[in-house]
Amino acid sequence: MKSNTLLLLLCTIFLWTLHAKAQEKSKLLKSWICVSSMSLPDSIVGNNSAYIRYTFEPRTSYVSFDPRWNEHSQDWSLEGNQLKMGSVTYTVEELTDADLVLVQPGIQVVTFRDEQLFCRDSTHLIQDGIFKSEPVFTANRWFAPRLKSEDLHPIIGAALGSSASYRGKVFAVSFVIGTDGSVNDVHVLQSVKDSYDQKVLKQLDKTSGLWTPPFFHGHPIQTRMVFRMNYAGATIVPFN
Repeated sequence: MKSNTLLLLLCTIFLWTLHAKAQEKSKLLKSWICVSSMSLPDSIVGNNSAYIRYTFEPRTSYVSFDPRWNEHSQDWSLEGNQLKMGSVTYTVEELTDADLVLVQPGIQVVTFRDEQLFCRDSTHLIQDGIFKSEPVFTANRWFAPRLKSEDLHPIIGAALGSSASYRGKVFAVSFVIGTDGSVNDVHVLQSVKDSYDQKVLKQLDKTSGLWTPPFFHGHPIQTRMVFRMNYAGATIVPFN
């Protein structure tokens, strides 16, 4: 009788432990925006205010430095309070539904916040006109459409080929991402050459429908974004 009771107790503890681990992992399955980064004493890493987003999916994580696409995919695992992403291991100092604090021992402490919390803050919502009778907002680090595939740079660059005559010249285009992820209202702001411009616009048009619009209080919104590139490589308009 005692052995059965002990076995039942051990099974209960085992199942509870599995449940607790699953709950901790499920808390991670979202996008987290870096809100502060502090270097630890004796570290050569300085404090960083750049945009950083960690996104966790069941088997893959992404470290992204642009709100408009996912970058740098890698495997991840969580064992106890040890979070491994690729070859880097962090200590999870805090994990709640809203906040994530990671410590890279001897290097830095990074604090993240649930991306969805920013999608309810109108402070960063800046209207930029009207399109199709609906307001358009300026894309920024808090409200930006996200490309579902790779980032826009290689998609655009794939069609350009190489020509030394274009090197150093700047091309800029603005466009609206609709609530359905479509590309609309495209305007060339800075031209390189008509044939060059048309190649870029053709590639951009291929991404129509591949964007996820940002949401405000659970509702998709239209955003206008600007993409700049030069022939030596693509750059983006910095987000405030």
